[in-house]
Amino acid sequence: MSRRNPEKVVDLSTLIDSYKNSKDNENEYKKLSKDLGDQIKSEFESRKIDKFASDKYVATVSITQKESINQDRAIIILKDNLSDDQLDQVIKTKEYIDEDALEKLIYNGEVQADLLASAIEKGKPTSTLRIKDKK
Repeated sequence: MSRRNPEKVVDLSTLIDSYKNSKDNENEYKKLSKDLGDQIKSEFESRKIDKFASDKYVATVSITQKESINQDRAIIILKDNLSDDQLDQVIKTKEYIDEDALEKLIYNGEVQADLLASAIEKGKPTSTLRIKDKK
């Protein structure tokens, strides 16, 4: 150990204790925040509102509908409507849809998006809470 760069001695016991205490607090606050957020979303829903302002903050809740593609149904549709070259790009050996390639075909106008409308499945709605400083 040189005099110019003395090594800092770390008390590992204190470091571990501090870390554990910090993680416990983090978990407690995460749970509290989740519970409060769920309560706010519930209040918004029961009051049929999507925005509310307190003295300090503005809260908004938006509902988004998740979608996924029914792979089996989409493969049948695509096999009936695409050329062999296009199928090789989109449907892979394991017969799953390369969604990036499909997106490119749709974007380039080679496949009409509404062709797959019956293969789109609606997922569970997700409620998103945002709180920001009031201006």
